[in-house]
Amino acid sequence: MTEAPRKNKDWIGTECEFDAFLEQYESPQFAAAVHAVSGGDAEEVSASLDRYLTEMRHGFAFVAEHLPRRRQRILEVGAGLGLISIYLQSKGHDVTALEPGAPSFDIFEATKSVIWDKKRAVLPRLLERGAETLDTEVDGTFDFIFSINVIEHIAALEDAIAAMIGVLAPEGLCVNTCPNYTFPYEPHYSIPLIPFAPRLSRRVFANKIEAEPDVWETLNFVTSAKVRRMARDNGAVVTFQPGTLYDAVSRLGTDEAFARRHRSGIVMAIYRALSATGLLGLLKFAPARLVTPMVFTFRHR
Repeated sequence: MTEAPRKNKDWIGTECEFDAFLEQYESPQFAAAVHAVSGGDAEEVSASLDRYLTEMRHGFAFVAEHLPRRRQRILEVGAGLGLISIYLQSKGHDVTALEPGAPSFDIFEATKSVIWDKKRAVLPRLLERGAETLDTEVDGTFDFIFSINVIEHIAALEDAIAAMIGVLAPEGLCVNTCPNYTFPYEPHYSIPLIPFAPRLSRRVFANKIEAEPDVWETLNFVTSAKVRRMARDNGAVVTFQPGTLYDAVSRLGTDEAFARRHRSGIVMAIYRALSATGLLGLLKFAPARLVTPMVFTFRHR
């Protein structure tokens, strides 16, 4: 369903345009609407919205780096709030946002409900089901599929990857970013992991993990080796992007919110040590399959 580019048509926009799009979600009125739905503390709502929008900007930069500059039939796997999908739909793409629904009304779900109610005129198609249910007969095929920090939370991962590759168009591109648990570090909790036995780390860091156990329960500890095997099993070619550890560690020096979340973790210690010695650039040369996060793409053979 890919169309030839139209003259002077901009299919992605700039970071400034995306920032302008996000401004409507930074207003006191929007925060008040989320507060009314969630019933959460007003300061907590404000802090959560700041965090969500920061991650949306980072996610948009990731998508903009990989999205072809022509009209695409796009699938976002694990769309979360859906803002990137909504923005891409507004730019003229045919977008499907896949995000399993949640029955709770915490701040995240409240934010999502307010966003999707507010943007009815340009909403992409929303699929509230798991990635493993994707089927060409029902959903068709997609030119561009992407996921951002979602793969590590999918329980039926092998089925989901098979389904994602299955709905990828013959010349399509599927690009994903997520932690690589080959590298013994868990970014949600900013803790080191016991090599080859990451689940045992729960005993060592019980206090930290039990403060937010739901996230830990969703982790599948995916590795680059497993990604390679799943690609092979589904007849796809997988490519890992180099320099991702350097990019992630460097972000600690430019993104205050990101740095606050990781201030007590091993990655912050690495950043400080390498910055102090002038060796930070060496991380660019670390083997892509051994570092975290990993950015990998699937294409058909």
